[in-house]
Amino acid sequence: METYIFEKGKLVKAKDYSERVFCGYYVACGFNGDNAGDLFVCLSGPILAPAYNKDGKRINVGKELAGMSSRDGYEWYKE
Repeated sequence: METYIFEKGKLVKAKDYSERVFCGYYVACGFNGDNAGDLFVCLSGPILAPAYNKDGKRINVGKELAGMSSRDGYEWYKE
């Protein structure tokens, strides 16, 4: 899944983000509300950035994956 973040107001591929090292993905956990499953990109350190598709729409992978992590090309897993 190709993911993007906003850098200085422009969509940039998460892997190409110039100021942080790309580490993987993290899915928002907690509530089972409308935002459960919103995808965040995990950058170097404890920094999470909202993930977008190439059209600039927030990515939501669904409640069934909320609270799970993934790395590019790997299976989803619990921390």
